[in-house]
Amino acid sequence: MVNATTGALAPEEIERTVTFPIETELAGLPGVEDIRSLSKYGLSQVIVVFDDNTDIYFARQLVFERLQAVKERLPNGISPELGPVSTGLGEVFMYALLPKEGSELSKKNEKERLLYLRIVQDFIVKPALKSVSGVAEVESNGGYKKEIHINVNPRKMEQFGITCNELIAALEGLGENIGGGYIQQNGQQIIVRTLGRINSLFEIKNIPVKLNVFGVPIRIKDVAQVIEGHAQRLGAATYDGKEAVLGTVLMRIGANSRKVAMEIEKAVQDLRIPDDVEIKTLYTRSFLVNATIGTVTKNLMEGGVLVIAVLFLVLGNIRAAFLTALAIPLSMLFAFSGMVAFGISASLMSLGALDFGLIVDGSVVMIENIIRRNEEKGREFSKNEKISLIRDAALEVARPVFYGIVIIMIVYIPILSLSGIEGKMFKPMATTVLFALGASLLIALFLMPLSTAFVLKSSFHKKDKNLFQRFEKLYKPVLQFSLEHRFVTIAPTLLLAFGAIAIYIHLGSDFIPKLDEGDSVIGLVRDTRIGIDKSLEMQMRSDNVISKFKEVRHVFSRMGTPESATDPMGVNFSDTFVILEKDHNKWERINGKIRTKDELLADIAKAIEKEIPGQEISMTQPIEMRFNEILEGSRADITMRIFGPDLFVLYELVERGLLLLEKIQGVESVELDPLTALRKSPVLDVKLNYEAINRYGVKP
Repeated sequence: MVNATTGALAPEEIERTVTFPIETELAGLPGVEDIRSLSKYGLSQVIVVFDDNTDIYFARQLVFERLQAVKERLPNGISPELGPVSTGLGEVFMYALLPKEGSELSKKNEKERLLYLRIVQDFIVKPALKSVSGVAEVESNGGYKKEIHINVNPRKMEQFGITCNELIAALEGLGENIGGGYIQQNGQQIIVRTLGRINSLFEIKNIPVKLNVFGVPIRIKDVAQVIEGHAQRLGAATYDGKEAVLGTVLMRIGANSRKVAMEIEKAVQDLRIPDDVEIKTLYTRSFLVNATIGTVTKNLMEGGVLVIAVLFLVLGNIRAAFLTALAIPLSMLFAFSGMVAFGISASLMSLGALDFGLIVDGSVVMIENIIRRNEEKGREFSKNEKISLIRDAALEVARPVFYGIVIIMIVYIPILSLSGIEGKMFKPMATTVLFALGASLLIALFLMPLSTAFVLKSSFHKKDKNLFQRFEKLYKPVLQFSLEHRFVTIAPTLLLAFGAIAIYIHLGSDFIPKLDEGDSVIGLVRDTRIGIDKSLEMQMRSDNVISKFKEVRHVFSRMGTPESATDPMGVNFSDTFVILEKDHNKWERINGKIRTKDELLADIAKAIEKEIPGQEISMTQPIEMRFNEILEGSRADITMRIFGPDLFVLYELVERGLLLLEKIQGVESVELDPLTALRKSPVLDVKLNYEAINRYGVKP
């Protein structure tokens, strides 16, 4: 990500003079797969997508070198910078700075309160959290960024004969400390320096600009008003229907999200902040990761216990069942070792597909055959006879066990050829399963026969056949009827098969089941001509509507562009994070049933449309939203883009395409990209009169 702060340039000027030169300069880099850009008021952003095998730091070095070459072609004062070493999925922790109830800060007016909270965020909280291992950047949203404003009085400037250039010259070195080398005196070396730091507005007001005809200094306070102010806001943030200051911690690429989130939680608890300020944790990735780990652990434990129980039931021998069950932890140990060696993380995808039934199949066949051969003896036998029996029984089933497991492994091999997002998601699963199955094959062929010689007795008791005899009595008549009436058996089966195929063809499909992250994000898009104050008012009203729902614990939102510009939004667009109650028993019941998440979000959307009309509403989730942005630079599931040389023609085509897309069956909502819609935004153009400029001696 390459960001350039462009000041007050118009978006079209930014595209022509900043974005396009940077984009063309970076296009020839090795390993580049895609380049996309964005030009909006105050910001130029270029996203360079490299091949997956490219080292991120090597790629950043290449981009940095090219940026040095393109700086000369950019307008004065514009310096492009690399974004943080993070991705859209790096948002692992969010928090809000709030005034403590009953404190003096809470009694101040809103602007003073937000100005103070932003200072605490920028100079206390942000530096402390950036020092946490694994953190790439800490974004700030909302509040007012403090500035010193010098508001000149044109009449007084003219009265004293002072130009703006003279005033600027007096302020240029403000606050700089300059070294003066050293001097030697009485055998000592003394370092010389100037202390130019400004500590108060009083010092700024009394800075002399020039001398009048009487030799009296004319100071800044004589021609201008010096006050504390704030920068023009390009964004804002809310918490539970009120303005707030939000912070978002971005994780470094390759770091462990759970570990980073937990370390940030600890750092927040240990953070020393003013007594009248409190930090409220709004979102932490550790919850989702811990919930996922809990799901994986539960599934593995339940699967293991169920398989072991079936082994005891089927084998009818405690020692044999226990020995067979050992294939599970041993295979998992081998799989974990392979995951560590290949850098595969333990996740829902890598561990969720493990089937303990497949893992113990080979061992079950091996042990069962040894028990069968032993029962056929019907007598006690010597140690040599026991070893000979085990060897013969193992050799008898070694070939089918080998081919059976290998065939299953072959099924997973094509998954390793997947590339892109599919490969990233499913390769860890296939690799882990192959490790586990390979280990189970070695255990079945070599460990099980050897262990049987030491663990199992030389004289076996026949297992209880009563349970299996009952199954046989039920199964034999069905088998006999099927063999004698083949057509009657096959015809209904084929009919059901073709019917299932016909239904399958008309079914919808998903690439992967949707992961419920536990929380939601509601995107609210307003008219592109809206100002930040009006947009903020509508946002706070929307927050209050959402907060009325019983299932909602907290609501917070952010709009506009943060300083790091990892999420460059306009003030007409807001991300509204809805933190839901995790105990579903506390959710509202409708007709005796707990309201589902989809029903809740639908009801929230209806309530917002009713109370605050004029907003386009889209429902998504925190990680899902960022994932879509990473793939295509858009939050939508499907994005239509039209390319061409004429911007106005493209506007017309996009608007016509919008009408066509809305008619497609299954489309829930179609939104015009906010940046594309900027054509409708009002622009005040100032055209320079160069003759008048030259006449008055003004530099353009």
